[in-house]
Amino acid sequence: METMTAAELIELLRTANPRALVVFLPWGADEGQAEEVGAVAVLKQKWTRERLTEKGRLYESLYPGEPREELRTESENIAVDSVAVVVLASDAAFLNSRRFT
Repeated sequence: METMTAAELIELLRTANPRALVVFLPWGADEGQAEEVGAVAVLKQKWTRERLTEKGRLYESLYPGEPREELRTESENIAVDSVAVVVLASDAAFLNSRRFT
């Protein structure tokens, strides 16, 4: 999966119409399932991103807080990073109800 940084997003938005709606299209969805972004949270708490290979398949996990102690013992190429996160959501009330905000 290709990831994007906040700096890359800001650079791309420089060419956008300032009055354009911002929408989110979840993986596997079609255009009719796009959701308007109604809230943004710039989080102070770092999240953990884990990447590992198991039986030739890449797995990725992203979650708030410190790395988990247990990783799959049959995993290879394990990479664990602490990352800053910006969260986009369709609804401000929903975003504010999350435990990580």
